[in-house]
Amino acid sequence: MSSCIMKNASIKWTWWLIVVALMGTSNSLEVTAHLSSETLEGGEYRGDSVSACTRKIIRLDRFPHAWTACRLAKPESPIYPGCCSCYDNTNTTDLWNITAMPTTALGVLLDHGQIPSANFSMEDLYYSENLAMVPDISIVGRDYYTLVYDLNLGVVFPPSKNECDSILELEGVNYMATVYLDGAIPLVPRVSNGMFHRHHYTIPGRTKFVSIRVEPPLHVGNPVCPVSSEEPCGQGGNHELAMDGPTAQFMLGWDWCQAMPDRSTGFFGAITLETLPSFKNPTSVSIRDPAIHLIPVNDTTERNKNSSDQSQLRIMAHLTVFTHVEHVRPGVLTITADWGETFNLDFEIPPGVLDMDIYMIVATDATNIKLWWPHGTVGSGDEAYLHSFIFDAWMNTTGGKPVLSHQVERKIGLRSVDTYIDETTGGRVFRINDYKMFLTGGNWITTDQALRFSASKERYCQELKLHRYAGLQLIRVWGGGVIERQAFYECADEMGLLVYQEFPMTGDNNGRWAGNYSWPLDSGTYLANCKDTIRRLRQHASLLFYGGGNELWAPDSASSSPRLINEGIQSLLQELDPGRFYIPSSMDGGILGGNMSQHDPNFALAVKDGPYHMILPYSAFDRNPGLPANLTIGFQPEIGSVGAPSYRGLLRFMTPHQAERGYPSTNEDSHSKSVWNFHKHQDWTIQVYNETIRTNVTHDFVGTYFGPNGA
Repeated sequence: MSSCIMKNASIKWTWWLIVVALMGTSNSLEVTAHLSSETLEGGEYRGDSVSACTRKIIRLDRFPHAWTACRLAKPESPIYPGCCSCYDNTNTTDLWNITAMPTTALGVLLDHGQIPSANFSMEDLYYSENLAMVPDISIVGRDYYTLVYDLNLGVVFPPSKNECDSILELEGVNYMATVYLDGAIPLVPRVSNGMFHRHHYTIPGRTKFVSIRVEPPLHVGNPVCPVSSEEPCGQGGNHELAMDGPTAQFMLGWDWCQAMPDRSTGFFGAITLETLPSFKNPTSVSIRDPAIHLIPVNDTTERNKNSSDQSQLRIMAHLTVFTHVEHVRPGVLTITADWGETFNLDFEIPPGVLDMDIYMIVATDATNIKLWWPHGTVGSGDEAYLHSFIFDAWMNTTGGKPVLSHQVERKIGLRSVDTYIDETTGGRVFRINDYKMFLTGGNWITTDQALRFSASKERYCQELKLHRYAGLQLIRVWGGGVIERQAFYECADEMGLLVYQEFPMTGDNNGRWAGNYSWPLDSGTYLANCKDTIRRLRQHASLLFYGGGNELWAPDSASSSPRLINEGIQSLLQELDPGRFYIPSSMDGGILGGNMSQHDPNFALAVKDGPYHMILPYSAFDRNPGLPANLTIGFQPEIGSVGAPSYRGLLRFMTPHQAERGYPSTNEDSHSKSVWNFHKHQDWTIQVYNETIRTNVTHDFVGTYFGPNGA
């Protein structure tokens, strides 16, 4: 990578802005509309409408006392009551009060003493070898970890305030959700499976109870591989969790963690309820996922050549309505920037259409824009500047007088990004606001394997702050983990951190190293999760680029699932987030990696990643420390080495005796050694070739530098 060139940030810019909205044009330079009859999907939105029912967002995950859970005695029963006593609950087991949301099946069962072999709470799940005491889903079956969660809306607000229709949004569910209202026929959204898309359900006024059945994937896999298996085991167990599609593959275990027994079946992220005017009101619309992008000056494909002396913005948004009508519904979307300028976009919702996307390019004076910069680049202390934009949707009524149907406000950072391959290093370079960045970064899985903090912005910001304090500018959200939640990206925007977000696929389970190239089996569900992700994240200045997955390698066969999905993602980005850089894989270099003749810098960032072990101090000055010197590696997506928690940290998962002895030698007690191995300990030694005796010898870093004879 090229080093960062620091210059005066007050230089006058000539750029282009793009605004994506849900409607037509007024003072626009260019508009493209995409219409569909799909049902509700979209993101967080806030604001009040001029109507009898006030729009209001309620965070249901902050009302844990409104939730109860149970397990169905006969999950296959066609009669589906919820858990509460208002139903005919002959098909349920015990009823458990929820103490915290979001939660998972394992969290509920442990906290209520429902696992006989595990006499501890969720708080002590990782202590010692407690996790091994919990029965794995591959043994007890999917029904064991399939729970029903009842939400009592009477606890959230009194019946007199429950007259308005509303939209229930589950930011994420792992893996399958079915929603029932007052024990009636289930509501079915367009997409019901997958961990990384938002679920939306229309809740009529006067509804008392909402029941949500959450199930694991159909293929839960096994953390233990058959003895006869010839393929690698451990990076995703027997790899079958990758069969269904969009979920966190590390839940089946990796070389740094044990498998989660329930595969973290439950809620992932925030749970909200938005009250709104009646679904039957033809003027009731919602603005979702609005975004504004700055178009770089050198982007000749999108810039309007008639406005070369101005900045240009791409405005994007997604509009949803709640009822079919037989006539055209006209309206206007206004976007007001914090520098005082307003953009007006006329639109028409055709008959039968329930949602639509609009992309429009507008021009503005370059002096209006204060740029968003990654932290540490301009030295002003407020480099991650976020502009405020207000989006208003005005709908025409039969009398001709416009009615404000929805208003949302967004804090959006404006910056330009372009990328190219450096001729000297052979690595990919990113320029932010026309300046090269020397990127230093780290890999990210998520805050907690049990998903307990996935709705906590405070927790996300605390952890991202550690990255910032370490001097890191880029965070790679690894493809074997998750697609992160809204709170994560809000923190990254505010802190000036860049994000490289991978989609949930790995070479370890999707064919390259193990598993199968035909996985995931349901590419439609996978791409639906990708589509919602692209819409949701496009507003964030922190999102630098997407990756197709970790260490992917697709054969020439056109039927390969990774190959077909890669093509689908590129098509979705072109439609919903044009200009966002995408790289199909983190590493290529042939099926085994490391082959320069099979490296394509437009397919992968590096020819080989790593190393994953300690290196001798003098090796740090070698070309490609720990890797072959003949490789050209200009952008390394991951490395790994040995690390150890503090003594206080060790006590979170082992006894003082085990922690004080350190990693036991072969002569010490087997129980202490077992605990360290259970938590995937890697010792502080490497094999070094000794020229004198012509064989490898063990180099012990602790003994050499900190033992009795050390420095």
